[in-house]
Formats: sequence, structure tokens, C-alpha cells
Amino acid sequence: MFFAYKAGVLLEGGNMFVQHSDGFIRLNLACPKATLEEGLRRICEAVNDKHTEKYLGEE
Repeated sequence: MFFAYKAGVLLEGGNMFVQHSDGFIRLNLACPKATLEEGLRRICEAVNDKHTEKYLGEE
């Protein structure tokens, strides 16, 4: 739920759709390009913020 709370993007575990896919996520690419770009930007920002928090010891 990290991405849902931090990025406002809902990702689903790959294991809901394919066997032996633990550790993978599923992205819906059936959307306008602008929507996909915005979602990916938010995901990147959330990951970068989390990395910065960890690096600076703010966790």
C-alpha cells in the first residue's frame, strides 16, 4: 500500500494474475499516455523520497 498512500497510485501484486510472480507488480497500461506518465512520475517521486528519508535517517 506504499504507493497508494505516498503516490496516490494503486498497484496490484503480480501474484493475483500469474503464478510464481511474488515480488512483481502489475501496471495497467490501457490508459491515456498522459495518465501513465503522471502515475510513473508519482511512483518515481515516492521512491526517491523514501530513499532520501532512509539516507538521511528520517525513517
